[in-house]
Amino acid sequence: MSGAVEVATAEELRTALSGGGKILLTADIDATASFEILADTIFDGGGHTIDGQDQTHLFHGRMVEMTIQNVTLRGGNNQVSDDEHFSQRSGAALRISGGNGTTDGPAQGALTVIDVKFEDNRTKTTGPGDIRGGALYVFNLPDTTISGSTFTGNRGSNGGAIGGLGSSLSIIDSVFAANSTNGAGPGGALEGHGGAISLDAVSQNAQTAYLNICGSRFDGNEARNGGGAIYLVTHAWTGTEVTIDQSLFIGQRTTSDSEGQGGAIFLMDDDKHEQPDNPVANRAQISNTTFNDNEVYNRGGGVWFWTNDGRLDVRNVTFADNRTREADGMGGALAISNGPATVSHCTFADNHAQFHGGGIQMSGTAVVTMTNTLFSNN
Repeated sequence: MSGAVEVATAEELRTALSGGGKILLTADIDATASFEILADTIFDGGGHTIDGQDQTHLFHGRMVEMTIQNVTLRGGNNQVSDDEHFSQRSGAALRISGGNGTTDGPAQGALTVIDVKFEDNRTKTTGPGDIRGGALYVFNLPDTTISGSTFTGNRGSNGGAIGGLGSSLSIIDSVFAANSTNGAGPGGALEGHGGAISLDAVSQNAQTAYLNICGSRFDGNEARNGGGAIYLVTHAWTGTEVTIDQSLFIGQRTTSDSEGQGGAIFLMDDDKHEQPDNPVANRAQISNTTFNDNEVYNRGGGVWFWTNDGRLDVRNVTFADNRTREADGMGGALAISNGPATVSHCTFADNHAQFHGGGIQMSGTAVVTMTNTLFSNN
């Protein structure tokens, strides 16, 4: 990276971040305090590691454009006081805010993450508000792109690896392994959702409304309550688009013995908010993807979906050996609890529900149209 300011110590990095621009790290850093991003920055870690030593969160910034690449962020521990807003208590390795959504005016800023390793970062288990993102958290941020990155062993009250509110994300060619929730409360307590990713109201930044995942692997992530890998609640009639393509979900779990939906993915359109003036139906599509060996307590060993206004399209997807644990568990592979769905060119094999719907379970107003699909030994 030409023209970069080279830094080798925590003090040098802190000074460079105050002015922004291009920064190149030339040595490992053991951090004892967090680093604030005060201006638009391109930060290249040079293959080095910044370690929070389980003492401090690492990077945070607001209303800036941040690119971070080629670095390992390890051992971040967000211990910000409970007196502060929940968004500041989220994200132990990296937290970017697009503003408060009110007095700050329109959301500003963006985040690009390239070839970054997030390892063993964590948030508090509980606290006032909805704490998310053991490693990374985005708040009211219109655009976040993550590519070629790995998230391993991170823990968050919700979203073991990534958390977000009012923020849209694209995730490409990345790996999420052995991330988990550390929130121990019941589902209604805003804890324990999304072993790898927990997002709410991606449209709330009033500029973008999407979650795109392509070419990524989710392996052995765990949530206490809903969404062993991904937990996403969207606002209805906001035109939100969710696409998951060419990805693998293997060995996700929900661990509660009293509740839980979506062994790998929990996806819900929340219709309790006021309908916008120009309503546009939400759309979710899962394609060219495999769900294998995922497990949930209640419904949807692979995927659980609920909508009033949108729809789910599942195309060229394999569901194999997914299951429910509860005696009344339904939808060993796929549970559609409300709304329309299409299933085409898919395979359901060796899935198991304790009660009914070994392959697919439908309830409420669910209407599922299936074409060119194989069911074997469910």
